[in-house]
Amino acid sequence: MDTVAYYRASHILVKVAGPTLKDTLDAVAKATDYMNQIRSGKKTFEEMARLYGTDGTASTGGDLGWFGPGRMVKEFEDGVKRTPVGQMSIVKTQFGVHVVKNTATPSHKKIYVQILSKKAYVLPISVALSGISALSPMPRFLFHGHSGRRKMKYRSHIPSRKNMCLQCSKTS
Repeated sequence: MDTVAYYRASHILVKVAGPTLKDTLDAVAKATDYMNQIRSGKKTFEEMARLYGTDGTASTGGDLGWFGPGRMVKEFEDGVKRTPVGQMSIVKTQFGVHVVKNTATPSHKKIYVQILSKKAYVLPISVALSGISALSPMPRFLFHGHSGRRKMKYRSHIPSRKNMCLQCSKTS
């Protein structure tokens, strides 16, 4: 049983005008100015995001919603983890400079994975491309005797899911 932390954050993206260090420093100065205006109480984070945000979240006040590991670029995800709940920080990523606000206490979700074999198996490409993601509930997988392989099963926390063979995709 593993536990995965999910975070909720809002941001204001300030795009960097060019590739030079001066351009980056200008974007950091602008992000710092936005953060200072929010801290002084002149405007709320959401108002600043609507006015100055340069991405698709500007219309929602910068809200990114809940996200788990690997859903955001590493620098951004690490910045959210380091920022205390309700506080703001500045994070530089490949997309620009962000004013990041951690908006909720991390939610920890348990993932149940049980492997009934001592060998590791590689998933066939058809299963890998079938839309199963790390964030969706895991279906139950079962080898039912192909090539003398042992049984391997992932148990879902959804009891209505059927077992699915990884080799031929038959359900049981």
